Amino acid sequence: MIYKLRNTNIIFLIEHQSKIDYMMAKRIAEYQIEIIKLETLNKKNNKKIILPLIIPIILYTNNKRKWNAHKTITKLQPKMEGYKNLELGGYNIIDINKISIDRLLHNNLFILKILGLEKAKNEKELGNIFQYILFTEENEANIELLKEIAYYVYDTVLKNEKVKEKFDELNRSEGNMSFIDMLLEREKVLLAKGKKEGIKQGVKQGEREIVRKMLEYGSDDKFIKKVTKIDAKTLKELKEQKGKA
Repeated sequence: MIYKLRNTNIIFLIEHQSKIDYMMAKRIAEYQIEIIKLETLNKKNNKKIILPLIIPIILYTNNKRKWNAHKTITKLQPKMEGYKNLELGGYNIIDINKISIDRLLHNNLFILKILGLEKAKNEKELGNIFQYILFTEENEANIELLKEIAYYVYDTVLKNEKVKEKFDELNRSEGNMSFIDMLLEREKVLLAKGKKEGIKQGVKQGEREIVRKMLEYGSDDKFIKKVTKIDAKTLKELKEQKGKA
């Protein structure tokens, strides 16, 4: 049952229980979230927004057993030394602006290293930071992510000769087109297509041109799909076109 005090943003959430529910804290948290969703529906996200105060009350009627279930979410969670569990809705904040670039880059967490790119004050610094991350990262999945980032900052990346050499070292193998060559090929097509409306079509056309080049290099289907994310139908179409040429 839900009761709202008239002319207030205070809500009483009343639950009747005839037996102990050891997941009651979870259930109450779910009810609270749903009530907040309803109360804030269509309201603007700004610092003046006021969330409802929800007061949960359990009416327990079993006189044979004493209620012994935990009353908060944190009591149901494991503990970690040096960390205080937060109640539902609580959060920790890490202000990257207050962390030096040196601390970010020497952190063991890859995501914090990536955030170091946002610290760059100019293109040269961006290229140097990218170079450091690329040269110190050993996890293959993270290196693949760096390649994805390179697609968006390629012009700065390519100005850094050491980054170019590293990408060539990582990606050039017999019969396969290098990652740097793919970036350059993509850029040629994008420049030719212009900026506004043409940019979207340019990206699509650029992917096709990259695949054509990779086919010329003799790259296999598996490698092409992994690098370009092109669908099987389009790849088949481009292979047929190459065969007719």
